Amino acid sequence: MAHTHLRLGTWSLGLALLLAGAGTSACLDDWTPDDDTVQPPGPGGEPSFGPVAGALQSPVRLALTPEGAVLVTDSRLGIVAEVDPTSLAAVAGAAITGKPLAVGFLDGRIYVGNAAAQTVDVLDALGSPVTSFGRGTVGHPSDLAVDAALGQLFVVDGVARAVKVFDSNGRLLRTLGSGATFQAPIGVAVDTARREVLVTDYGNPDASLPAAVKIFDYDGNFLAEISGEGTCGSLGCSGGFSRPQGLAVHGGRLYVADGLLAAVLVFDRATLARDTVLGGRGVPPNLRMPSDVAIGANGDVYVVSNVAGRVEVFRQGAAR
Repeated sequence: MAHTHLRLGTWSLGLALLLAGAGTSACLDDWTPDDDTVQPPGPGGEPSFGPVAGALQSPVRLALTPEGAVLVTDSRLGIVAEVDPTSLAAVAGAAITGKPLAVGFLDGRIYVGNAAAQTVDVLDALGSPVTSFGRGTVGHPSDLAVDAALGQLFVVDGVARAVKVFDSNGRLLRTLGSGATFQAPIGVAVDTARREVLVTDYGNPDASLPAAVKIFDYDGNFLAEISGEGTCGSLGCSGGFSRPQGLAVHGGRLYVADGLLAAVLVFDRATLARDTVLGGRGVPPNLRMPSDVAIGANGDVYVVSNVAGRVEVFRQGAAR
């Protein structure tokens, strides 16, 4: 099998497997914190290099490199893939032994939250495994965020119901929150300018605890939250959210992917008030269970459409 590399700005990601043909996409319930379908990781080994064929099946999280490359995990295919920012097609991929969920990029390395192995796996710029960390410390790494200036990774642990903060070498620095703080944390972003951590939490409807975005400083002190509880009246309820997933901070706004609303909710960072909505049911590009969002340098808003098995984009959606 020929070895091929795709140039991504100043770094390259090796093509590490043949993508399977398009199939029925998994729903997000396959990887929420109460997941009971996770299997132990299989035998390890070096990735097998080859051309890409087929399509994504169950994309979960995405991240952008400083050069603008789009990385996305696919939990069903067991890969971290590169998606062309123009065509939105998967053009390269690296195999992950286990179940990849979270993904981030720091100092030329790719960090992948592996739910099956209960680790954060580290790949080099060619997509080859370097090391892993977090075993025994991270029970369900559903999402991660990076502060590149500090060299720190903020990892959601759905089992511990907390956010674990590591340095780039995998040393645990501190833990933010606990089971008393979160009901079901799922996504995380950092506002590096404010030095704040923002976490989406499904809440607990049975206990009348609505979904929320909870905001902390870097030391873990609680600052504020955006409640998902809607405003109800004689004509019904509106304005709320119940399945917040991945989120991103850009240009004084907060972008939250909501799986149930099939939209990206946009909030003002200063007031925490709802600013606008991108997408929605029946609105092109017809997001289906969106699970993550990331903002490009030019204002393009990339969204993982999980059930559709695609990454979609609102061109300059963050520049409006």
